[in-house]
Amino acid sequence: MRHLFIVNPASGTANKDEIIRIIDAFATKQALQYRIHRTSAPFDAEETTRKAAEESPEDIVIYSCGGDGTLNEIVNGARGANNVIIGIVPIGSGNDFIKNFAPDNAFPQTRDTLQTGEADAKPGDTEHPDPDAVAPTYIDSGKGIASELKPFLDLKAQIEGAVVTIDLLEVNQRLAINMANVGLDAVVARNMTKFRKLGVLHNELPYSAAVLVSILRPLNRKVQLTIDDNPQQAVSLTILVGGNGSYYGGGYKAAPQASLDDGLLDLSLISPVNHLELPKLLSLYKQGQHLQHPTFEGRLLYTKCHKWQVHSQRELTYAVDGETSTAKEITVTMKPHCQRILIPRGLHMAGSGQA
Repeated sequence: MRHLFIVNPASGTANKDEIIRIIDAFATKQALQYRIHRTSAPFDAEETTRKAAEESPEDIVIYSCGGDGTLNEIVNGARGANNVIIGIVPIGSGNDFIKNFAPDNAFPQTRDTLQTGEADAKPGDTEHPDPDAVAPTYIDSGKGIASELKPFLDLKAQIEGAVVTIDLLEVNQRLAINMANVGLDAVVARNMTKFRKLGVLHNELPYSAAVLVSILRPLNRKVQLTIDDNPQQAVSLTILVGGNGSYYGGGYKAAPQASLDDGLLDLSLISPVNHLELPKLLSLYKQGQHLQHPTFEGRLLYTKCHKWQVHSQRELTYAVDGETSTAKEITVTMKPHCQRILIPRGLHMAGSGQA
């Protein structure tokens, strides 16, 4: 089995040179057949994944060493490739996908453990260290990761992990592993990216500035919504989410009942909302309390489905795993059981549909 570590140097604040050194030393010590690739441009991770899948005559584990955006590129690069298993090393500024997992000391029998096999020596993109040296297994992400999810940063736990098959979403011909969203939250994500690129705001300030700018615009949009084969309906849209996973936006639990392997996507529509109500609603929404809280009565639609489509007379801002775009029509379709991923030893999928 081959291993490819794709490291995004622009993702997060961690020291990428040190991360590459740790990966290199560990993989050499474990006698893995491996390569390390440092991305240099947008969609580099996607193209590198596509080429690696085409060239590998056997299964290949491709590790996303970055944030959710890097992971999304790898998912799209692996499209249609049956030999790719995706691993996640969360060192980005946004690591929402890993929040869909929880600690567990025993894996269900439906999971296959990763078999590393015999190594066939192949140099990576960097020089190998002394194989007799002590190789650390833990990566410092440079960002607070919940202690129970630290196995994602433990390379030994990664290669001793389990392989499971999960669902994906297709959003206007692009794949998503975690979430598609339309409306206010997508506008915030777009504006936050703009502020970060300006380089004048740091830490949490880009997000705060993005929220302030975003709520100055009208919060509700009139759109046409179609769910599965049901008749089209006119709705007022503030936030519309299609969840494969539960979390997005830095920890918002938008789809509390979502499962990565149940073959269904969770639709959550919130509307209408006024500016005075917004702070309280967002606080409850972030905690995943919107399904039961009386404040959301009459303004929340939550259901499981296979497909939804929204149409607007004007361009809508939407996000796919945090990456934003615009369109007048957005279609989100469930793609069941189509991608293998690697879950580190000691973790399992929270709310698994096959559990």
